[in-house]
Amino acid sequence: MKHPSYMRVGGKALFKIHGLTFFYCETGGDIGRARRRIDFLRDRAMKEGVGELLVSAGAEAEGSAEYRALFDYFSSYAADIPAPPETAEKHPYRYLKVAALETAEKFKGKFPYMPFVMGGWDPAPWHDPRPSFSFPSESEWRDMLIGMKKLLDENEELGIPCGKGRQKAFNIYAWNEYGEGGILAPTLGDGDMKLRVLKEVFSGDGRQ
Repeated sequence: MKHPSYMRVGGKALFKIHGLTFFYCETGGDIGRARRRIDFLRDRAMKEGVGELLVSAGAEAEGSAEYRALFDYFSSYAADIPAPPETAEKHPYRYLKVAALETAEKFKGKFPYMPFVMGGWDPAPWHDPRPSFSFPSESEWRDMLIGMKKLLDENEELGIPCGKGRQKAFNIYAWNEYGEGGILAPTLGDGDMKLRVLKEVFSGDGRQ
């Protein structure tokens, strides 16, 4: 965590407890035990020269206000995968877009929350029985990112806390989950389309 490239916001290092529900179960539902573990982590980071931490947790389980107060903000890795009627064809990407934007709408205003977008979901290579969805076209991917940018611009509670404000931020599922179809990395099929459109939407000119 002391590496120069470790991700920081406002000078604070980011640390995420991926599954809030799992952490709750692993601490026996004891808020005091959960607090001691997080306090230990923060204290150790200070002693080791990492500095202050911003500790987040997955937002899949809302939990009590006391339990949520242990964390600085919340975030999602991916959507609760929609379950449309079964068909022989892959489901359209728009279902994933709607799931991502609806999740952001659901959590905004409840607590500091960093939303996400889905780069895709097709777990067939892993013989996963859950539904598969088509990869986004260039226009669908652009539309997804524009929708997320609009949410971030219009809602101050979305993003990562930074001093008295927040750093606009969101998660993309995923860089290279090839077995599950969550892909941002360049591929033979899409080339660098997803990265190019990402730059276009968030830099304004595509050059940064």
